[in-house]
Amino acid sequence: MKKINIARALLENRPLLLVDEFKSGLDEESSKLITDKLFDSENTIIMISHNLDKSFLKRFDSIIFMEKGKLLQNTSMNYYLKLVIISMIF
Repeated sequence: MKKINIARALLENRPLLLVDEFKSGLDEESSKLITDKLFDSENTIIMISHNLDKSFLKRFDSIIFMEKGKLLQNTSMNYYLKLVIISMIF
């Protein structure tokens, strides 16, 4: 059902997509296919995810980290990666 809903949203060419944890419960092939289709579209995508995989995150222009409804950080992927590298060093 999840695949059908995402396909419908893409086919309807909605200008804004709000996607919540779309990868959960999907096999790797379906996840990659849907990710590619989402980012090939001209839509604005607001995605909620606990997946902090950098290959996935690098596709976004902006990354917002929140905890318990509070904004922790609004950053770019490049800045986020620098923070991760610095935290690994220290």
